[in-house]
Amino acid sequence: MRTEGSRVEEITIVFTPETPKLREVLDEILREQAEGTAPAALAGPLSGYYTQRGQLAVLLGILKTAESLRPSPVLHPGVQRARQYLQEHFRDKVSLTVVAARSHLSRSRLTHLFTQQTGQSMTTYLATLRIAHAKALLGQEGRSIAKVGEEVGFGDAGHFAKVFRRLEGRSPSRYRQKKPKPPKE
Repeated sequence: MRTEGSRVEEITIVFTPETPKLREVLDEILREQAEGTAPAALAGPLSGYYTQRGQLAVLLGILKTAESLRPSPVLHPGVQRARQYLQEHFRDKVSLTVVAARSHLSRSRLTHLFTQQTGQSMTTYLATLRIAHAKALLGQEGRSIAKVGEEVGFGDAGHFAKVFRRLEGRSPSRYRQKKPKPPKE
């Protein structure tokens, strides 16, 4: 990609046999633009600006889709054991020493392999697991935010809120307010 100031001049996308869905999505976008059936929100005096921003947003989405379509590599057995342990014990206080022992690797080797093969640290992986479960619990009425944090493994409500905000972009209370309520029977 070549940029001049804030304008994108050229983007090259290389399709491989693993990305047929990506090609399908991009072809659909190009067809909509050619037919003039792009979303109405992009029309108006600033349409060029919004179209360019929209195209960049779409391309980012396409790149993320392509990344998710990429076949996942086979993980080292120690990393697999670590992930399994974290998935089963995310509610508990987790120690790197214990996870490494369960993985049959040294602490430094496990942290290196885990980050290299999963693209995130074990701390981030554990926090992501906890927050995913917390989001499900926040949808249930009658549980305080502090209680939800405690149930998913955070010992401190303030730390839970801080990690939740970092990963989700909003506080647990904002998440709970904006989450659609289940239909009443």
